[in-house]
Amino acid sequence: MYIYKTEVLSGSSKLFSRRANREDAEKLDELFNQRAKEGWELAAYEFLEEREVFIITFRREQ
Repeated sequence: MYIYKTEVLSGSSKLFSRRANREDAEKLDELFNQRAKEGWELAAYEFLEEREVFIITFRREQ
């Protein structure tokens, strides 16, 4: 059985525009790597353009 954790990244991030750079991508990598250290794996993600948010869901075994 899995448990899930969902995070929302809001449109305040430059990742939603052409202004994103390698530093921004590295910050996103840090988030994924931190969750992996906690035992979470990426389960799903979605970009909601009308709300300018990323919905990122992680899962791990209970």
